[in-house]
Amino acid sequence: MFRVLLTRSPEDNQRLLESLDGVETESCPMLQISGLLPTDAQRRLIQDLDLFDHIIFVSRNAARFGVNQLGSYWPAWPLAPSWYAVGAATRDVLAEFGIDCIAPQEESTAGLLGLASLSDVRGERVLIVRGQDGLPTLGESLAARGARVEYLEVYRRAPVTLPPETQAHIINSRPWVVVAFSGDAVKAFAANVGEVRDGFVIVAPSGRIADIATANGFAAHAADGTAQGAIMAKITEILAGGNGQAHGDW
Repeated sequence: MFRVLLTRSPEDNQRLLESLDGVETESCPMLQISGLLPTDAQRRLIQDLDLFDHIIFVSRNAARFGVNQLGSYWPAWPLAPSWYAVGAATRDVLAEFGIDCIAPQEESTAGLLGLASLSDVRGERVLIVRGQDGLPTLGESLAARGARVEYLEVYRRAPVTLPPETQAHIINSRPWVVVAFSGDAVKAFAANVGEVRDGFVIVAPSGRIADIATANGFAAHAADGTAQGAIMAKITEILAGGNGQAHGDW
């Protein structure tokens, strides 16, 4: 019988853990998330926050670390920009700090790009708040629409190397459904289980991340976005089917 392995931090996993009540589940973060101090250039971006037309947070971590940086310069949020979150969870983080923002129904870069308010951004300034070395698709797409795009990178991700006994526990306790929300998490998990691939099925929030899992030798399923309901639906489907076969067989 499958167990479920969640690879984000316990805080980020909490809602999924509650939804998986009755399923044998473990939390094992694959990435260490740490904040970045702003550079001089980034401080100038923060000080000019009211000059931007659009401010976009692309993840919960971007919201958490970004708001802390922005708030140190802005005790009251500027009214001029429109604020955006990539999805409901990111929107909830921003709401805790009094930021009312727009979030697309499709929780993805494509969802953001499909918003009417970002369809015609010619000559407008856009600030994307993200992690270090984040994906370029959103910024490149908005720049192609005529926007002046700048980035505020507020955190970094580093792969976690698990203790040997934890690695052995994961390998010896197969089969697992492994929920991975990023390509970096997939790669860190692959490094921790060595050459072993049988008995692991990756659930990813997008086809892109599922493809990374497949390229690393895993069977993989793509959920319909990062929303908890979409991830839960895919986990439930695998648990009900029992075989986990997808892009790869085991």
